[in-house]
Amino acid sequence: MSVEEKQARSVFVGNIPHGTTEDQMKEIFSVIGPVLSFRIVFDRETGNPKGYGFAEYAGTHWYFIHKITKLQRE
Repeated sequence: MSVEEKQARSVFVGNIPHGTTEDQMKEIFSVIGPVLSFRIVFDRETGNPKGYGFAEYAGTHWYFIHKITKLQRE
C-alpha cells in the first residue's frame, strides 16, 4: 500500500486521555467502521503519549466522515 493510500484511510484523533491504550481507541472508533489499526503518538525523549493518534480504516476517510456526520444528526 502506498503512503497516499494509507493517508486516505487514516483519520487524525486529538485529545486522547493519558493512559488510554491503542486497543481501547480501536474499539471506540470501530463504531464508525472497521479499524485496521490505531496508533498513539509518543514523545521520543520521554516515552509519554502526546495526546493524539491516527485511526486507519479499511475505507477512505471521506466515507467515514459521511458516516460520522450521519451519526451526529441521529
